[in-house]
Amino acid sequence: MPEGDSNPLVVVLGATGAQGGSVVKYLLGDPDKSFRVRAVTRNVDSARAKDLIAQNVEVVRANPDDLESIINAFNGAYGVFGTMVKETEIQHGKHLVDAAQAAKVKHFVWSTLDHTSNPTVVHWETKAIIDDYLKLSGVPRTSLYTSFYYENFLTFPAFMFKKTEDGKIVAEWPYALTKGFIGGYSVGETGAYVLEALKGHEEWIEWFYVNHDNSVRDLALTKHIYPARKDMYAFVEANKAEFMKIFDS
Repeated sequence: MPEGDSNPLVVVLGATGAQGGSVVKYLLGDPDKSFRVRAVTRNVDSARAKDLIAQNVEVVRANPDDLESIINAFNGAYGVFGTMVKETEIQHGKHLVDAAQAAKVKHFVWSTLDHTSNPTVVHWETKAIIDDYLKLSGVPRTSLYTSFYYENFLTFPAFMFKKTEDGKIVAEWPYALTKGFIGGYSVGETGAYVLEALKGHEEWIEWFYVNHDNSVRDLALTKHIYPARKDMYAFVEANKAEFMKIFDS
């Protein structure tokens, strides 16, 4: 790919958040320097936005409520990474798709989840509805099916590990381990999948990543993710860990 200002431009939504921040990190860290990066945020004066500016990232203000502002943010873009900020606001997501269509974006990577039922999980369903809208729009896209964040073990009380007096690390989860598995990944890995999709454009247009089962792209894993995960494995192996049964079913 060409270098410098002629490099294809990738616009990153939610660049000051967990997923978008990871995408910016991997785009900037790409050894080939394949893309320029434009970060979209509601507040260009926030500490995280200023941190991006310090990394020579172009930061622009746009609001999903305002379609024209999103179109302006997408102008000149080769690719877009999109994720939801307000999980219940379907119109916001549709504005992103409409803006990509208007700006003639050539590759839209959408962070999505599966449809759900019985019970309906609102933030999953919202992402899936927008993914359906994107598929029907004709905008060239890759759907990135994400899953449970490993970081939830550190931030969500229901999933946090506890340390006992004898030094064991205990997990007390309302989940029957014999009935399946919890698909998961580190949200910090998101950018690895997005980078591979954008660089392998022809291979991934109209396709999808599933990063919580064996369909995951090996190249993204071996180049970016496995080295980061070895620290996690080392932590687990160095500590006594066990699951506590809290119900029978």
